[in-house]
Amino acid sequence: MRTLGFVLLALLAGCGGGSDVPPPGPSAPAAEPHRMTARDFASLSAHSRLDYRIERSYRGLPLQRTDLYVTCVGPTTFFGESAVEYRQVFQSIRLRGNGTPRTLWIYQSVTESAIRSLGVKRSDGTLFQEEVPYVYLQGPIETGTKWAFFSENSLMHPEVRGTFTFKNDAAIEEVGVAVEILAGAFEECILVHLRGTTVDTVTVVSRDAPTVRCRVTKDQKRWLAPGVGPVKEMTREEYYSLQTPDRLIDRFDSVAELKKRIP
Repeated sequence: MRTLGFVLLALLAGCGGGSDVPPPGPSAPAAEPHRMTARDFASLSAHSRLDYRIERSYRGLPLQRTDLYVTCVGPTTFFGESAVEYRQVFQSIRLRGNGTPRTLWIYQSVTESAIRSLGVKRSDGTLFQEEVPYVYLQGPIETGTKWAFFSENSLMHPEVRGTFTFKNDAAIEEVGVAVEILAGAFEECILVHLRGTTVDTVTVVSRDAPTVRCRVTKDQKRWLAPGVGPVKEMTREEYYSLQTPDRLIDRFDSVAELKKRIP
C-alpha cells in the first residue's frame, strides 16, 4: 500500500498545475532473461536422487532391464580438480534372474562452459582417472553447437568384453524442447545428438558363429532438463563386419528414462 500511496500523492501533486514537478525520467532497462549454460543442465543438489529405468534389446527382442539410482553427493575434488561427485547403483534384471547390484562413484567437472567426466571410484575404493574425458555437454547452449572428442566405452554386446576407443561427433540439435516421460513433463530441455565410431577393431567371439572382426557405430540422442540433467536417452549400436565391408551383423538398442526424481 505504501507504493500505491506514493503514486497517488505524485498524481495529486501533478494535478495542482505547478511547473516544479520534474518530468519522469527514462524507464529502467528490462532485465535480460537468464542465458542457459552447461551448468544449468547438471543435477547439483546434494543428496537429491534420480531413478532411471534402462531397457536393452537385441534386434528388437528384449535383452535386459536395469534400474539405475543416481545420488548427488556434492562438490569435491578429484585428482586436484574441482568436481561434483555422484553415487550410482545399478541393479540389472536379466531375462534369467537378477544381476548383482553394482555401485560406482562418478566424478564430473561441471562448469558454465561444459560438463565432462573426470573418472570413477569403484566399490573397492580404487580410483580410475580418465585419460580422455567424456564430454557430455559443451556450450554455448544453442542449436548448432558442435564438439568432437574421443572416449573409452564398453559395449552392449554380451560377448564383447573390455573397453574400446570411440571417435565421437556431438551437437546440440534442439533447444526449448518439451519431454513427456515416466517421471512427468519437463520443459525447456535440450537435445544432444552424438554419433561415434570405434577406432579399434572389435572382435566378436561367439559359440554359435565364426569369430568376426567389426567396426561399431553408436547413434545416441540424449534429452537434458534444466536442474535435472539427463531425463531420456536412446542409443543404438550397430556392428559391421570388416571381412565383408558394410555388412551389418548385429544391432543393439538401449532406452533410458527418468522414472522418479527425489529432491
